[in-house]
Amino acid sequence: MPRIILSDLDCINHYNQIINLIEKSDSDFFTLKKLRGAMGYCMWENGISLDYRKELVPTLIHECVHYLNPDWSESQVLYTEKRIINTITPPQVIKLLKIFIMLLE
Repeated sequence: MPRIILSDLDCINHYNQIINLIEKSDSDFFTLKKLRGAMGYCMWENGISLDYRKELVPTLIHECVHYLNPDWSESQVLYTEKRIINTITPPQVIKLLKIFIMLLE
């Protein structure tokens, strides 16, 4: 599959899909725990697990991209994660974290 080049608008659209996913998820969809050998896991039937000791924001974005695009290769997910991280603003990161924290409470 050829690499898809993402515009800033594409990245914001992906960011909004991630926000939507978090807002609509049940409280047990995301789990924080110590993981061995990974920063996160996307298990489509069981949700997403994140290692809270690692880079939480990039890992959250990465695993959500996996969940939303299950047919994408790891390299496409990684590229999309990095583009989103480099496109979103500090207020957007704060919004992402607030929504995520509210879900976990």
